[in-house]
Amino acid sequence: MFEAKPDCRRFKGEKPCLPGRECHDCPDYDPMGVRILIIKLGAGGDVLRTVALLEGLKTKFPVSHITWVTEKLFFPLLEGHPQIDRLSGLDHVSLLPLGTEYFDMLINLDKVPVATALAEQVNSVAKYGFGMDRFGSLRPFNHLADYAFQLGLSDRLKFHENTQTYPETIYEICALPYAGQAYRLYLNQQQQEQASAFRHQYLQGKKHLIGLNTGSGPVFATKKWKLEYWVELAQHLDRELSVRLCLLGGPDESERNREILTRSNIPLVNTGTDNTLERFIGIVSAQDLVISSDTMAMHIALALGKKIVALFGPTSALEVDLFGQGIKLVSDLDCSPCYRKTCEKDPTCMDLLGPRAVLDAVRQLLA
Repeated sequence: MFEAKPDCRRFKGEKPCLPGRECHDCPDYDPMGVRILIIKLGAGGDVLRTVALLEGLKTKFPVSHITWVTEKLFFPLLEGHPQIDRLSGLDHVSLLPLGTEYFDMLINLDKVPVATALAEQVNSVAKYGFGMDRFGSLRPFNHLADYAFQLGLSDRLKFHENTQTYPETIYEICALPYAGQAYRLYLNQQQQEQASAFRHQYLQGKKHLIGLNTGSGPVFATKKWKLEYWVELAQHLDRELSVRLCLLGGPDESERNREILTRSNIPLVNTGTDNTLERFIGIVSAQDLVISSDTMAMHIALALGKKIVALFGPTSALEVDLFGQGIKLVSDLDCSPCYRKTCEKDPTCMDLLGPRAVLDAVRQLLA
């Protein structure tokens, strides 16, 4: 009999990892080292910007194995990342093994009950972030999560006093030094070919492709920029710069993008609003610059290293780090940010961000 090595990344248990290979004298033995579980379920933009944590973890624990639990909808944001060893969904087939395994470090950065309850049940030597107390309420696991906990309880602190970006906050929770580590998205071969073909098809003698991400999803409709502003901006960009403009969006932007296409009366590229997330990432990858409010598309563009003009009204611009890739245009309305899902003000905070300011920012970034 020989001793198996179940802590090896390649260990299968029921058969050799390679035909004819035996565990005890395998030359490719690759121990997992520090086993880390990250729970970050949604939303998509938050999942993606949490990727910034991976570089800090791998610096502190170079020999480590990282499992990430998220909604399967967001797998395309994480697949192919060289610092993630395993992705787990929320289905019982994926979660059952996690209840048996042991981890050296658990990090839960979600505050929703399904995430905090899971974090409580997983076996881990050390837990960071948030769990669930005996009343079913949110609780910080460690004292370094206290500040992030308070951010959720105080509008004054979150909207007016906080100066930390989201990456700074999650690094603090995990007792890691933050030095501007960015989040990155890795394209598969199909996405790379898609982006290349897209540029070949639509650039057509222009210098740049610019993506206009015109919506914000149904939850925070207050983040939408006025349709009239998109039309005016598109006309200025087409007339004054050597660019091809591409309309970006999801199902909620179908009618909006058709209206912009009709009213602008210029050759806009309608990239469609029924793309899978994987295909949408490939389309964004083809752009040189993206104009967007605070949405998942903005975070995808940042993670792909694109230049970006980001529009902030009801959400906090201070929490977002553009990593030197873009320009923030921030409303100065006294009630902003507010994170309200509806607003009766006229004009709204987003209305105060005019097309000319966006045009100037695009000129600056493309100069």
